[in-house]
Amino acid sequence: MNTECELIQAFLNEGKYDAITEACNILHPDKKKLVVTESYVDNVRMIVDYDQINILVPSENIMESALSQAITTGDIYDDAEKVKDQANLVRMTTVPNLALSHNDLPEAKNITTAITPVIGVMKDNGRFSCTDADVKNGVNCVKDLTSTETPGDEVRRVMDNYIASKYDENNTQKSPIDTAAVASDVKNIQSVSPEDTVTIGDYDEVEVEDCPACEQPVQEGFFNRPKKLKPIPRDIIQYVNDQIRDLDSSNDQAMLASYVSNKLEFVDFYITVIDTHDERFIVPHTRDYLVTMQKDLNGLLTRILNARPVNKYNRIWKVTYPEGYEG
Repeated sequence: MNTECELIQAFLNEGKYDAITEACNILHPDKKKLVVTESYVDNVRMIVDYDQINILVPSENIMESALSQAITTGDIYDDAEKVKDQANLVRMTTVPNLALSHNDLPEAKNITTAITPVIGVMKDNGRFSCTDADVKNGVNCVKDLTSTETPGDEVRRVMDNYIASKYDENNTQKSPIDTAAVASDVKNIQSVSPEDTVTIGDYDEVEVEDCPACEQPVQEGFFNRPKKLKPIPRDIIQYVNDQIRDLDSSNDQAMLASYVSNKLEFVDFYITVIDTHDERFIVPHTRDYLVTMQKDLNGLLTRILNARPVNKYNRIWKVTYPEGYEG
């Protein structure tokens, strides 16, 4: 064990968490700020947001040796990026992002941050590896959050069930999660409906005489015309594959991830229409076709978020031409 690692471990043993932040600023000056906080969590967990990494440690079983090694080597920063990416993946595939946008509501970024300690739990080797079981917990957490009847009161209970050593309704300790901000996201999600996924440009209204199978009731003298949803072509898959190979920057990555996430939301909505026998809409695909698209798009979204694009124009070297050289 090197001197830096021994020092970090000593700070952990003595509870000198501010000193760890200062040491990290010296050891890893180009990385996000890292803060260690004692909390009532069941294991060492991490909260990752856009500004910093907050390592939550329990009062016992901190696994000082493994954690100090991860901090010293910088592995903890790499793991934090993976945790953030997986949290984004969970949010993109479980939250009605298009429906929120169509209602001029903000992205559920607070829920994304809240997912990070659920999936970002440290293993015995000091790594926050985000296993399939961890990601599944993240998905279940979002589902539990968005199904609460009174988000303002129940967000903490749900979060504590996933990250705390045990849930105690009388717990007076400050929650490591901004529960009010998460509750705001939950309320926005609950205010939208599945049909908010599509706008008028995503379907064509079908005249009743062109749809013999439709038996439309009359309301206020007008026929309810079914809406024929527009096809989702298979060539989207090849298009995204090509775009992944050409990713140049994190901005490209975010835009492509958003594009695929939106297509996934359409596919999910089409499947919902079929499964609920919603006669207001006509789906131009079979369920099998849509399930295959769903699987392929999920795979592409995972690849996009795991990619590490390099800006091809920001080289680490440049050619210096002789004076007067014109190429």
